[in-house]
Amino acid sequence: MPGRRGRRTCLACRPGGGSRLFGFKEGSNFQELEPEEVELIQLGYKMLMDRRTPGDVARAWNEKGARTPEAKTVWDIHKVKRVYRSERIGGIVTYKGQDLGDSVYPHPLTREEWENVQAVLDSRATPAKKGAGKRKHVYSGVLKCGHCGSTMRIQWATIQGRTFRRTFCHSAQVGANGERGCGKVNRRYDWIEARLNEVVEAALLKRMPQPRSSSDDGLAEEIQILEERIRGLRSRWKEGGLNDEDYFDSLTHLRTDLHRAREDRGLTSSEVISIGVRSGGAPPDWGRR
Repeated sequence: MPGRRGRRTCLACRPGGGSRLFGFKEGSNFQELEPEEVELIQLGYKMLMDRRTPGDVARAWNEKGARTPEAKTVWDIHKVKRVYRSERIGGIVTYKGQDLGDSVYPHPLTREEWENVQAVLDSRATPAKKGAGKRKHVYSGVLKCGHCGSTMRIQWATIQGRTFRRTFCHSAQVGANGERGCGKVNRRYDWIEARLNEVVEAALLKRMPQPRSSSDDGLAEEIQILEERIRGLRSRWKEGGLNDEDYFDSLTHLRTDLHRAREDRGLTSSEVISIGVRSGGAPPDWGRR
């Protein structure tokens, strides 16, 4: 929370810079309005209140020859929404997401008008499609930035013709402490996923079966079949033939059957470790990225 002097500065709308917001004059620090642009913003407000769409507003602005402040490009739905989503349009001053009050300088819309626009835009928001919230990456939402502690994002990236997945700390991501991410950490996701998969497999094998004196060739054959099924299941999942939910559900059942078969056969701990290494292949090179 800024001090009293800092609060007066915020309410006077004296930011440190940034791109020009539609409706305000260049370099005015939100203190002076562009009359022609204000007219368009108020026109768009009336259209939205008359149940017109942001697309209708964009077309109306384009027909009047208006262009975006920085790139001087035509208006579209998303650009119009960004204008009306800005608290500055309603004269609302914020500091780290906290509402500090109304600006002492003129603004295109009143606070009440701006809040009316938010209600209209929220009511027009398209509901997410069924299944759209499914996790696309196994460890999405789990990885944390080692520098600032915020949750890291995962996305596909193409650099110099190579397409791969990366996980990174995004400066727009708000952490648990309310601070934004540092944006300093960027890593290859495939390598991290492989390491975490090994940790998960090790956890599944943590409970070793108790050694018994008897053994059965039929159980040995069953164990071999289960291990082959697990390897085949893992290969299909890595190739994209299975989604995460089906993979882990099937893997859990197979691991349970394998654990039971090993207990019935009475394998020693060293035998189980040996089988675990054979089923997973050669030990991974932890230095390879």
